[in-house]
Amino acid sequence: MLNTLQDRVALVVLASGTSSRMGSCKFLLPSKHHSSLLEAILSQAQKTIINSFNIVTSAINSSYVYQKTKNVIHKNFKIIINPHPERERMYSLQCALQQLKNYDYCFIQNADNPFFEAQLINEMFASRNDADFICPVFNNKGGHPILINKKLINALLKAPYDSRLDFELKKFTTKRIDTKSENVLINIDTQEDYHNYLNTKE
Repeated sequence: MLNTLQDRVALVVLASGTSSRMGSCKFLLPSKHHSSLLEAILSQAQKTIINSFNIVTSAINSSYVYQKTKNVIHKNFKIIINPHPERERMYSLQCALQQLKNYDYCFIQNADNPFFEAQLINEMFASRNDADFICPVFNNKGGHPILINKKLINALLKAPYDSRLDFELKKFTTKRIDTKSENVLINIDTQEDYHNYLNTKE
């Protein structure tokens, strides 16, 4: 684990979607080794440089998210309510970033990707001074998690809530980190996606 004495590093997990294509709350589905996909993310994240854990969810799912988080993370976590889950992804992110203005760096992960690999996280963080935005890449395709600095945290808070995150990120310097792990591209939206995930290698 890297030294975090000088840097305040947060994780934001975006978990306020409606999961309409899945038919049930996807991040509460069992992972391979945990009782939920959310717990899989957090279990891996607590082994990294991160020292603040923030999960954005809807009011209707907040009690479930709190319990799943508490199963893994025992301190330095917040459950942040998105009062308008029907709004775009940017709005969910802004709900969290409002509470992270004093942080130096922030990793952003989608709740429907249960992979949060410590080796990749450390490699991304080691490049934190090379650009405003660090992105893992597999076969020339960008994936998650991503890493943003304080400059970008403050800029995203000023962006229109209905803007696209990828559009806003293009305005800043970027470093792409090549990875051999296809897991950075995982996006579990449907039952088929979920079954494919269960068959992936770790």
